Amino acid sequence: MNDDAVELRSRELKMEGIHVTTIAELLATNFGEDSWLVEKLIPEQSITAIAGIPGSFKTWITLEIARSVASGKPFLGNFATTQGPVLLVDKECHYKHIQKRLKLLGMEKTLPICYHNPYELDLFVDDDKHFELLLREIEHLGARVVIFDSLTRIHRGDENESKSIAKLMNRFKRITDIGVSVIFVHHHRKESYPSQNSPNSLRGSSDILAGIDCLLTLVKEKGRDDRIIVEQGKLRQGEAVKPFAINALFEKDGDITRSVSFSYGGEHDPSKTKSDEATGIILEFLEQKGDETEGSVIVKVLEEENYSKGTTIRALKQLEEEDKIGKRNGDNGRHIYWLKK
Repeated sequence: MNDDAVELRSRELKMEGIHVTTIAELLATNFGEDSWLVEKLIPEQSITAIAGIPGSFKTWITLEIARSVASGKPFLGNFATTQGPVLLVDKECHYKHIQKRLKLLGMEKTLPICYHNPYELDLFVDDDKHFELLLREIEHLGARVVIFDSLTRIHRGDENESKSIAKLMNRFKRITDIGVSVIFVHHHRKESYPSQNSPNSLRGSSDILAGIDCLLTLVKEKGRDDRIIVEQGKLRQGEAVKPFAINALFEKDGDITRSVSFSYGGEHDPSKTKSDEATGIILEFLEQKGDETEGSVIVKVLEEENYSKGTTIRALKQLEEEDKIGKRNGDNGRHIYWLKK
């Protein structure tokens, strides 16, 4: 077909009740610049999943997002936000526990943040009547974002069944179609815990990953309870940000936590972290060995602990630069290492 014929057929189809768009019309449309609820992390009018294993601060971080959007202040002091009211649907925690978290965070009372009241309606998004009531709540509040905690609690279907998840994602899409962003908390499969940052680790049907626009995974840094690593496993709107860290600060009075706060911890370099872990193992091994050791032996020891040869070499170089180990050349170009006293 030539251009005129395509345009004519487009008009004919529209008259028949079938609406199509030619690529000419599509290319001529000005959609404006990309807009962000949280700059570089969460697009506006998007469906975003925040996922991780239990204890990875998922609910805490969504509360930080809620605070930042409601106030219009940068998330973690680093990512700009678009200000607007927030509606939270929390079906994980009792009001008593929600209140405790809000107090620990020092949440300002005047912020435009509201909770759906579960004692008046045990909300299920896949229930037609419940969903219409939810849309009414969203409209009444003028909410810019709705946060669900967690996905498994807000529907009656089977999260492993494609049909049930497709219906749920369609409901979320209806919310984004009226200009409101959707964020939901989700969990990783237990068998995926060793590789917690993989998008394929999401529990349930693959339609969950297919249906979302953005995925943020939270993982505690190995050996630390005060540092969370964030990876953007999916972003339809553009290039994903590099992994970054969130520092958690707990102000305590003895064994009692008095306040909790979070801050941006900078970009996260997984290879550097691995090297840091490897240095500790090397130092311990050389101390137990008590004498000079060939580099190939050290490499083999760390390979048994799942550290690559490259990681071990970087760790050895780091320890040399810190003057914690000595190095000399042995026979046939082999490197010999020992622990400095």
